[in-house]
Order: sequence, then C-alpha cells, then structure tokens
Amino acid sequence: MIYNHILACDVGATRARIAIIDAHGNVAHKKVLNSVDSSPSILIDMIIQVLKESKLQVDGGVVGVAGPVDYESGQIIALPNLDSWDGFLSSDYLTSELQFEVLIANDADLAALGEHGFGAGLGFSNMVYITVSTGIGSGIIVNDRLLKGRTSLGEIGHTIIDRTNLNTLEKLASGASLKKITGLPADEVVKHVREKNLEYLGIFREFTRDLSIGIYNLCRIFSPDTVVIGGGLSNAGPLLLNPIRDFLFENLNLHGKVPIVLSIAKCGDDSGLIGARVFWNNSRSNYA
Repeated sequence: MIYNHILACDVGATRARIAIIDAHGNVAHKKVLNSVDSSPSILIDMIIQVLKESKLQVDGGVVGVAGPVDYESGQIIALPNLDSWDGFLSSDYLTSELQFEVLIANDADLAALGEHGFGAGLGFSNMVYITVSTGIGSGIIVNDRLLKGRTSLGEIGHTIIDRTNLNTLEKLASGASLKKITGLPADEVVKHVREKNLEYLGIFREFTRDLSIGIYNLCRIFSPDTVVIGGGLSNAGPLLLNPIRDFLFENLNLHGKVPIVLSIAKCGDDSGLIGARVFWNNSRSNYA
C-alpha cells in the first residue's frame, strides 16, 4: 500500500527535528527534540511519538545527520558533533527498530535538495548549498542532480584554509568558533553586531572573511549558478550576505559571465526535512 507520506528527521549537534512530509514537500506534522540525549534510543521513541500524534501512515523514512555518510552501505562514517551516537545509527538499525525502510543521508545534502526543489535554488541547475550553524557543511547540485560518490561530498567545513595552524573552515567560521572566541551563542554575537558594538564588529568581520574564503573555494571547484546559505547563522541576513557578496565580487574573476546569485535559504529549518522527501523520491527511481 502507498501512503504518500514519509518520515523525515534532521539530527543536529544539539537538537533533532522530526516531521511527516507529504508527496508535495509540505510538512504535515513536526516535533523538535531540543536536547539530544546520550542514547539514540530517544530518537526512536520520539519518532514513534510523532507517528502516533500525526496518525499518518508513512512509506518510509530518511534521517539526515551532521557527518559524512557511506551511501552504498547506509552507514554513518562519523558524527563529529555527536560522539556518543557514533556507531549506533545506521539504515539497518533504524529500519529494524521502526519496521519500515529508513535511509541515511548527510544533512547538508538533504538541505541542498530541499532548497533546490522548493526554495532559493529553484530554477538553478547548478547550486552550492552551505549550512553555517554549530558546524559547517555543504551540498552540491550539478546539472539538477545531487553530487555524491560512495560517500557524501562537499565536506567544506573540514577543508584547511589556514596553512599556518592548519585550521579548518569549521574551526574559524562556524557557530562553535564564534562561541569559543566570545563565550556567547552565535545569535547573541549577531545581536551585538546589529547594535554596532565595535568589539563584536571586528570579530564578525574576521568571521565573514574566513567564511567567504570557504565559499570562494566552493565556487571555484563547482562553478555554481547560485550559492544558498542556510543554518542558524543565516538568520543574520544582510549582515552575513553583504560582506560575502563583496568578497566574491572582488576576488572571483568570472571572465565576464553573469555573477553568482547569493541568497539565504528560503525553507529555513525545514530545508533538510523537505529535502528528505526529494531524496526518498529519488531513491525510488534509483537516483538519490
């Protein structure tokens, strides 16, 4: 029997979003688990609760995680921001526990699919999506298809942009890095920047420059039509976009081509959940 709904779950470093998505990419029911427990069994319990509350039958599920995924085996290679769950979650484990097929995917890949199909990337054949939150990840769309190999690609957060100290982009330009420098959550730092606090303006200037370098590298490698920025820090809006746009304009020589369109994700926190619907559909057609 076909129910035309799927379970979608986005497991982040500090919280998990669980939803039921209909055939048109609409969120039919959603719940947020704000504190991720030390055991993945809490995720199973929450999923079962969401299914009961929604009273909807699902064809299957897709779980997105903040880490590299082996798409051939359905195994998570690593969960850098959720060590206690490392080695527990897999497609086989979730399928066995929930009694319906569950696929595993990289969360940025899912968000890229969501934005490409329903959000800021709609109408663009070549898109780079980058999420700037606790960590940094990216998903790549080339010729309207998610780019992936045996494992998820686009791990831009773990690329080195500072050869002196071998610092990665994630160490220099993520929400975690801002908190390490300032002792404040990223949204509080953005608030101080809006208030033109000179101390935080300087910190944020360095932050956006490092992030711009990472995005510049993505543009050089994948030559996208558009770059979409999501994640918690995308809420900074123009404070984030404008310096990145200026950096790309000054440094990205496109040889007279149309400039890359830079925008904030339109689907917000739901990008990955909506993208799970696309990923599931693609898996049914042997594409994903």
